[in-house]
Amino acid sequence: MPDQRGFIFSGLSLLLIFTITLLLSAFLSSLRSASESSSIRIAGRNVAFVAEDVEYNVSKLAAAGFLVDNSLLRDLGQVYFQYGGVPVKAWIIENLIYIYVGKSLGIENVQCRKVVSVAAP
Repeated sequence: MPDQRGFIFSGLSLLLIFTITLLLSAFLSSLRSASESSSIRIAGRNVAFVAEDVEYNVSKLAAAGFLVDNSLLRDLGQVYFQYGGVPVKAWIIENLIYIYVGKSLGIENVQCRKVVSVAAP
């Protein structure tokens, strides 16, 4: 008869394996949530930087005497989306430019709103 060996789990070893599996799943779940929070933090910094940059560029364009209208703001938003991947919506009402920068990360949304005052032409 050939030598047949196998593993026999006692009650204690089976409980240890279940415990290790549960602890490992809890640890991996906490790692996933930590990586999600760091990605949200990075996206938030990116959105805030883009909003500050749009505000700065719009202010400089208005100070340089360029006509800042809705078509220029729409084109500026398309450039930011094309090269930075962050959607930017901006529009002008009277002498105020409203800037909305937002990014969706699954169920989380990161957004920043700015209002820039420009002098009348």
